[in-house]
Amino acid sequence: MDKLKLKKRILEESKRIQRELVKRLESVSRRQAQAEEEGAANLTALSREPEPEPQNRLFPRLADALEGLATLEKLAVEALHERVAPGSVVLTDVRNFFVAVSLAEFSVEGQTYLGLSPESPAYPERAHKRQGDTFRLGGAVHRIEDVF
Repeated sequence: MDKLKLKKRILEESKRIQRELVKRLESVSRRQAQAEEEGAANLTALSREPEPEPQNRLFPRLADALEGLATLEKLAVEALHERVAPGSVVLTDVRNFFVAVSLAEFSVEGQTYLGLSPESPAYPERAHKRQGDTFRLGGAVHRIEDVF
């Protein structure tokens, strides 16, 4: 297995998933804004009061998704890691992780991975660990089989 090539494929799949999330949230945001504008226009016509100020419709989930996409776009995966750090692929005896942004499980080349943000409360327990080290998650002990 070419670890660097696999790492790049995992990053590309993560970007694809994050882009899809951004598109869905932008679509919802546009529909919500349109519905609010139509509701405000109807209310204004009935009350003959001035239209309310436009509100910021970029709700927090969309802002988070855009930030996550920016993080992935800046992430360099040109080197292999010996210790868990942002950009690492972490294989354990229980589950595989990609340290970049929080993502639901996804598959690359027949293996499943879970996106783990370095900002998440679960990250410090794994940070700087290396092959053979263990960490506790949900009461279970996980053994790191490989980091790259």
